[in-house]
Amino acid sequence: MSINTNDFYIRNKKRFIKLRTVSCILLAVFLILTVVFWFLLNSVRPVYMPVTVTVERTYEVKNFKHVFVNYNDEEYELINVTDLEYIKYSHACKNGDTVEVLFGADGELYSNVDGVRTNTPTGKLYFTFLGFTLALIFSSAVLIGCVVEAKKREKGIYPKNYRRDQQPVNETLPE
Repeated sequence: MSINTNDFYIRNKKRFIKLRTVSCILLAVFLILTVVFWFLLNSVRPVYMPVTVTVERTYEVKNFKHVFVNYNDEEYELINVTDLEYIKYSHACKNGDTVEVLFGADGELYSNVDGVRTNTPTGKLYFTFLGFTLALIFSSAVLIGCVVEAKKREKGIYPKNYRRDQQPVNETLPE
């Protein structure tokens, strides 16, 4: 049996092996950095100040909660509003109550401490490494599959009815 050199997987096998190796090494590095920055993120002590604000309006669009508050005669949108907090803010908006929120060092108003923490440089780096790690997981899996497929095709192991040198066999089910 001869190897079909016109086959895409066989023709690019060396390239797939190199890319798989690079992708897996980068995945290991980024996974380690993600774990390190997760621990660093949990140890960050964010700088914020609790302030009292008046809730002006709230609305929800496709599961995105928007809460606008008035602080020092300026309108701000709260960052990182959770579902339970949204209920509290919408109730305060109807009743005209004041609520306590967090004023971050960056001049933004946050609904909770986690919002302040994730907007620090450490939090932004953590989410960047997390995104690259997820992308590398998918790319490594695809490249591993390409290498396995190339090796199968070199050995002549094809799925049933796949071989290019034969016509597909029409099998009928027994009655």
